Amino acid sequence: MVTSKKWFNLTLLLEINNNKMFVQQHLEGAIGVNYGRVADNLPHPTVVANLVQTLGIKNVKIYDSDATVLSAFANTGISVIVAVPNNEIVSLASSAAALTWVQTNVKNFFPATQITYILVGNEVLSGDSSIWPSLLPAMQQIYSALRFYSLDTNIKVSTPHALGVLAVSFPPSAGVFQPNIAASIMAPLLSFLSSTQSPFMINVYPYLAYLADGGQNIALNYALIEPGAVGVTDSNSGLHYSSLIDAQLDAIIYAMQALNFNNIPLILTESGWPSQGDPNEIGASVANAEIYNNNLVRHVTPLGTPLRPGVEIDTYIFALFNEDLKPGATAERNFGLYYPNLTQVYPINLKPTSSQFSTNLALRAIGVNYGRVADNLPQPTVVANLVQRLGIKHVKIYDSDATVLSAFANTGISVIVAVPNNEIVSLASSPSAALTWVQTNVKNFFPATQITYILVGNEVLSGDSSIWPSLLPAMQQIYSALRFYSLDTNIKVSTPHALGVLAVSFPPSAGVFQPNIAASIMAPLLSFLSSTQSPFMINVYPYLAYLADGGQNIALNYGLIEPGAVGFTDSNSGLHYSSLIDAMLDAIIYAMQALNFNNIPLILTESGWPSEGDPNEIGASVANAEIYNNNLVRHVTVAQPLGTPLRPGVEIDTYIFELFNEDLKAGATSERNFGLYYPNLTQVYPINLNPTSCQFSTNLAC
Repeated sequence: MVTSKKWFNLTLLLEINNNKMFVQQHLEGAIGVNYGRVADNLPHPTVVANLVQTLGIKNVKIYDSDATVLSAFANTGISVIVAVPNNEIVSLASSAAALTWVQTNVKNFFPATQITYILVGNEVLSGDSSIWPSLLPAMQQIYSALRFYSLDTNIKVSTPHALGVLAVSFPPSAGVFQPNIAASIMAPLLSFLSSTQSPFMINVYPYLAYLADGGQNIALNYALIEPGAVGVTDSNSGLHYSSLIDAQLDAIIYAMQALNFNNIPLILTESGWPSQGDPNEIGASVANAEIYNNNLVRHVTPLGTPLRPGVEIDTYIFALFNEDLKPGATAERNFGLYYPNLTQVYPINLKPTSSQFSTNLALRAIGVNYGRVADNLPQPTVVANLVQRLGIKHVKIYDSDATVLSAFANTGISVIVAVPNNEIVSLASSPSAALTWVQTNVKNFFPATQITYILVGNEVLSGDSSIWPSLLPAMQQIYSALRFYSLDTNIKVSTPHALGVLAVSFPPSAGVFQPNIAASIMAPLLSFLSSTQSPFMINVYPYLAYLADGGQNIALNYGLIEPGAVGFTDSNSGLHYSSLIDAMLDAIIYAMQALNFNNIPLILTESGWPSEGDPNEIGASVANAEIYNNNLVRHVTVAQPLGTPLRPGVEIDTYIFELFNEDLKAGATSERNFGLYYPNLTQVYPINLNPTSCQFSTNLAC
């Protein structure tokens, strides 16, 4: 961080008062650390390398190319970013000097030391302007030297910027570069990054904005990336920002777009929060530093930003150590995670997981419902072959048909089976009946057929109330039978619900279960799920809400999970919802929390959109079905999960309804037209069931 350039856009303060190709080569959404050494009391680099390995950090950035440091990280499996100091840039604008620099500082250490980037300078365009004309030529010469040594496919060239390269940073959609560098320097530099498939690197410090504001307009929780921060909505784009860092990062993306560079990935090369400051450095404290950096790590899972949701932004925390020789205010010497004596300044988890809510077995999944209420469907063996070709790894059926289970044997596809509603009562009171059911329908097929869940009924609590008292006892009997056959660690028991189990679903924070089931049925059922580490399963159809509304209040793009939907902010929680499905799912989570069950994971067992309907079934069309289901898949299968506003970054396994149109289903026309495929195996519309975020990815594997 260049301390003399604490850039901050005052427009940001005023607006808030009125109302974020190539990872370090192997990891997506990586967390790294800046290893600065402006100090006289740091441990030897070999000790540091051992510390970094112990912490599980896979990515380190240094500010030079020190031979002792590079040797210390050799054969550690840790990727290292090296840098050309600012005072060497002018001399490197010639080819001979660049060849020597790369030979001495890179080729002599690579590949034992996994150097992944060479950064030419640091925050050059926020410093001595005499260097500016040499920046791009130096980058080009370094790149040419890498090509000369055949290292250009392994090592990329970029340069990190301060946020002050922006003339406007708020609202994010107005983001533009400073006029004195935009066309003359930044545009050609972006062209170089684009042509070499290298990322734009940016140093962003919400702390500096909070400090400059004096805590008057920027809420501390907004700067600290705290869940529940009210945030701001960009009136131009309609995108909502619940953290300051997202707004700052998106401003950079918009500025690149203003110069017609839309697909260059970002790397956040510096961000952190000081643990100590001078009396006038408000917000600098151990408590705030701990909150910010832990939240930052979790934020990189990645959630992405509102403008690029689900797209990883590799992030380097500033810094590994406090550096006692840094000039300036006290805060400058207190950004470290560690004191030089190797004790932590505060606890930080550099490898967080979402296991608290994880549904395990496989990572978050897109699956498909294979309903068979039809007389014209292909044979199950043909269906199993189709599912394999589509790359779908998870299938849910509504019974335990032997022909279907045999067809999916040895395919590597996991299968959810179900107890039909009309069998629940008989299973509730008879341990022997449950044992027989599990033996006949599960044990005889497992493990050749990878059965992962047994669902007891479907939407039972929205149907015949005479079955309700038997639901939980039947689930318990099935679970006991699984334990008897030692299958309970492989196969879980649950039951899917309709959204109608909620008495209130809007706003999400008011979500509660129907009073006639909340205490008597739902609370003990949730207790069972919690004790058996099983998920709550829910069927959610934004289409049905849109249909019931008649298109009067629910915007179609909000129902279709379209980027840019305005959405709404829950006035109780402060959480912003840009898609209807997220609001519905969070209403379920809030309802569970109202019964004091906070940690039960969700599985979205059904969701879809019909491709055809009766004249009064507004919104039922091929176009809308294609949009919804493709958006749903992307919403679930990004490099890391988006989750929901209440559980950001937490995966929700999702099963599309459904694989085929079913011609014998009763009811309105839409009921027979939710399929991705016609029975003759032709697609109803194109859908990509295996999307990637490679457009903005920093992963070479893309």
